[in-house]
Amino acid sequence: MFDATMYVLEAATIVSADTVTFNVTPPGDPYSYAVRKADTEQRFYVTGTGFSNSGSLMCTSGLAGEDHSSHTATISSGHRAASAGYRAYAYPNYEYEMHSRSSVAGLNVTGRYTP
Repeated sequence: MFDATMYVLEAATIVSADTVTFNVTPPGDPYSYAVRKADTEQRFYVTGTGFSNSGSLMCTSGLAGEDHSSHTATISSGHRAASAGYRAYAYPNYEYEMHSRSSVAGLNVTGRYTP
């Protein structure tokens, strides 16, 4: 007997990304902890979970201890999540860190960073 049921198999792509929490107050404390980039996606993500006052946090991402080779992702209390692309290929399995600057002196922001 012929079974007319069609089975569709899809290839699953497993994406893994390491995330670290941050607590920054630029200009004195602008860096996140370094975290391993676990995937080949060429974007990084920042989400602000707490803001000490109004203002914007401009974030870039790059290899830990080196120049930051990304475009800028900007977050604020009214726009808490953002992402931006890298200017050069961001290799997986290396340590990356977020660097930040703020539009308001003393702005403290807590959140999550995924390189």
